[in-house]
Formats: sequence, C-alpha cells, structure tokens
Amino acid sequence: MRCIKVNQCCCGCTLQTGTKIIGWLSLLGGFFQVLSTLWSLIATRSSAYTAVNNYSTAESNIYLIVGIVISVIWIAVSIPLLIAASKNSSPGLLLPWLIYNVLITFVGIGLCIFLFVILFQQVHHIGIQILSIAASFLALAFNVYFGVVISSYYQELKTKEKQENSTNVVPLKVVV
Repeated sequence: MRCIKVNQCCCGCTLQTGTKIIGWLSLLGGFFQVLSTLWSLIATRSSAYTAVNNYSTAESNIYLIVGIVISVIWIAVSIPLLIAASKNSSPGLLLPWLIYNVLITFVGIGLCIFLFVILFQQVHHIGIQILSIAASFLALAFNVYFGVVISSYYQELKTKEKQENSTNVVPLKVVV
C-alpha cells in the first residue's frame, strides 16, 4: 500500500525535527486538554452552569470524563513518539501515535459532518456554527498533515533500520 510521503516537515525541517515538534505539540495539547477538561468538570458542579447550558450534571460529567480519557491517551502516545524522534530509531514507537491519529482523524471527519448537519437544522447562531466547522476542518487538515509527516518519518526509520541490518550481516564461508 502506498502512502503519501514527504521528505521534510514544514519550514524545511527534517522529518526527525518535525516529529519532535509534533510530539511536543501533541504532549502539550494533551496536557492542556486534560487541564481544561478538569476545569470544566469542576465548573459543571455549579448548578448555574447546568441550568444555563441545559445539560444534566451526569450527562456533562460523562462527556468530560470521556474527554479526559481521550486526552490521557493523547499524552500516552506522544511520549513514545518523542522517544523515537530523540533516539532517531525505534520506528515501532511511532505506531501508537499513528494509530491514534487515524482514529482521531475519523472522529474529526464525523464531527465535521455532524456540525455541517447541525448548521442546516438550526438557523440561529449560524456565525458560531460556521466558525466551528471552519476550525474543525482546519484542525482536521493539521491532523492529516501531522500524520503524513510522522508516517514519512516512520518509513524513513524503517528504511534506515533495514539498511543497518543488511550491513551487519556477515557472509559465511563454506569450507569443504
């Protein structure tokens, strides 16, 4: 199966440097998401919050706990990504992030479709909905590009690993 491959990251960085940048952005994004979700979880304890937003506390808590779990997974898959990029080896450490990225990309596509459907059902707050759709598509585009960069780096490391293994093979002499 052929995948899209790039030879460098944005701004002319190497794939290794791009992977480090993406890894740190993922790690920091995961931490930020955990903190903001925890803050929201605390805020939903306020009866004023749930009354204004028409959510039950239990319903809000479920969404927020799922958000925390997703964010913790994001952090967990970013750590091996950073380790692989720092060592410039161990392509297998990139796989958890790549798998997570594919899953999140499909979730993002679903979210974009969901927001688009909602846009046509409700005519009030249309500006906010268009902004939400635009932000979702932008995030989705970055997610896909980051996936292409990490996948390209994975392929580069696999090629490097294969070359190192082939040069380490010592030919055997057959003595008769």
